Amino acid sequence: MHFDIGESGDSCIWDLHDIKIYKKCLATEFTSDYERKGIVAEICSNMRRYYSQDSTSINDVGFENNNIEVEYDRTKPVLLLPLVYGKMKRGVFHGNQMYCEKIFGRQFGTYSIEIDGKGKMFLPDGKVLDNAYRVHCMTETGSIVYDDIHTKTELLDYINKTNPFTADSIMSFVSNNSNDIRHDEVYKWYAAGYRYPIVEVKSYGYGETPCKTFVAYYCSPDEQSKLYDSENECIRKEIEKLHAQDNYSVSDKLSDAKSLPYTIESDGNSFVIRVSDSAVKVNVDVVLADVSGIVLRRASGESNYPIVLNCLGLRNGEYAIRVIIGGKVYEDKVCYTNK
Repeated sequence: MHFDIGESGDSCIWDLHDIKIYKKCLATEFTSDYERKGIVAEICSNMRRYYSQDSTSINDVGFENNNIEVEYDRTKPVLLLPLVYGKMKRGVFHGNQMYCEKIFGRQFGTYSIEIDGKGKMFLPDGKVLDNAYRVHCMTETGSIVYDDIHTKTELLDYINKTNPFTADSIMSFVSNNSNDIRHDEVYKWYAAGYRYPIVEVKSYGYGETPCKTFVAYYCSPDEQSKLYDSENECIRKEIEKLHAQDNYSVSDKLSDAKSLPYTIESDGNSFVIRVSDSAVKVNVDVVLADVSGIVLRRASGESNYPIVLNCLGLRNGEYAIRVIIGGKVYEDKVCYTNK
């Protein structure tokens, strides 16, 4: 597809209605890494990339293919949570690399990630997505190979103990034009009710050459709607209802509190959910998400006990909360204040 990245700002309009989309499809699979708790693997084009998540970001922790394996001890964020216009983070990343299980070295660099745009997206099928966000990522990556190191154990001992790199040494190496540095730039557009980016544009270059070679991917809302994703499906249904009422706002009240069979109370850095009628014991699941639909917290239990949703580490503000009682889904909003 051909795509113009457009402008940044808090009231953008990204018009995709006349873009040319090629019919070549690219399949991506996400699965748990059973050997490492809390790690998700993305499998695409003979490449596995691994991610972790904390309260503020989704992080790239490494990747591997048939030739190379890289594992970061200082990770780099690929998405900031929650999606808030103007949010930004910069830093360094670092890890070990192994090429063909014979050549050992380290990979490192600097990153910058910012949510630099908020607005509407006009799609090729005529659909309009409100409350879309653009995420802009830039990385500068370098590497060093050690000919006298022949095992991963030797490598880890060297880069962690004998010759560790500080943030200053990483930035100094990357800023030196005599070193072979790869530049990567990525733009991603997210929208409320959809788990994956609607559009992703990648470009890269080497040395003093600016980023020129690029590829763009389009994951349409229609295709994402076919995926099993009950959380975002509920968000899309609520958005449709609010559109029908001509009173659209993702942060609007999604339920009538008087009719809800539960109560929500703030308790320090947690929310406590109590089911009103606990005479019959049923399962209760609670999900907290930001206004764009990114899930941040989960908690489960039985209806005859309070459900505690720990929110420590989240930013102050409004969040969407979903309470599932015995299979029935209820939507609400809560205001969190970090204490």
